[in-house]
Amino acid sequence: MRPSTKTTKTTTPPRMAAKPTTAAAKTGTPAKDAPAPAANTPAKAGGGAVAKASDFDYETDSKRFQDNMGRQDLAVPFLAVLQANSPQCMRGHEEHIKDAEQGMFFNTVTKRLYDGEAGLTFVPVQYWRTYVEWKLREAGGGFIADHGLAKGEQMLGGTTKDDKGRDILPNGNQLVNTAQYIALVADAEEDGSVSWSPTIISFTSTQLKKSRQMNTLIKGVVRKSSDGKREIQVPMLAQVYQATTTAESNDKGSWYGWDIKSAGLLEDQPDGINVYNKAKALRTMFDQGAVVVDQSKAGDAGKGEDIPY
Repeated sequence: MRPSTKTTKTTTPPRMAAKPTTAAAKTGTPAKDAPAPAANTPAKAGGGAVAKASDFDYETDSKRFQDNMGRQDLAVPFLAVLQANSPQCMRGHEEHIKDAEQGMFFNTVTKRLYDGEAGLTFVPVQYWRTYVEWKLREAGGGFIADHGLAKGEQMLGGTTKDDKGRDILPNGNQLVNTAQYIALVADAEEDGSVSWSPTIISFTSTQLKKSRQMNTLIKGVVRKSSDGKREIQVPMLAQVYQATTTAESNDKGSWYGWDIKSAGLLEDQPDGINVYNKAKALRTMFDQGAVVVDQSKAGDAGKGEDIPY
């Protein structure tokens, strides 16, 4: 992708997220078979009057009745690209999802599927790089630890390359260089509205170059200052991107990877200011440590070793 070095106000609004490909996903329910949701109508027990929304004092009660859920109890989903050997695509596997195909995007918490060709829209909120230790799949697989950037780079010096090009630690585990974003992903709902949900987007191995390319795009979006005398960078959380998947290969195999293009600015979105404010709030929560990234959730699908190279 060739990034633009200067960006003026975009006039073409980006494509919004494609609706999920499965019938279950279109209703906002997990893609696996699940009981149908109850109709959204109030019950009239014993012929009593139906309560009105104004009868519920949420503002007062939300302060009085706490839910006892801390930040460690909340799961921020990962967005993965399904591969041919992802369990969600394997019929008979306990994690198999009906209609799941390689090349689709997959939400690891809601189990929602997105057509990789139609793509989806997202707003990057924060970026970081880290080193994550995983137990090799052939040894049973599983998340071991997130070592961060500084410690991870030190540990990298003690690794050796195996026949698959993986960085193997002395204990036999794999150390994975990982670039990540917390983002707001757009979902087109049945009523025509668009919801934006916090999601982790993770890049490893061959996909690290996609992260570098997107970072170049992000840094290249500039505007003139109010006095017109200098250029200022537009914050990433005001920028919109469109992601699709594309078939890739090398001498070790083939897989589906990310294809990311700039899709304008939030100021061009119908509800852009509200999404911008939501992105700023999410960034503040993340910077304050109120959002925890559970790397073990990335192992549900699409992490580096799922790609056969």
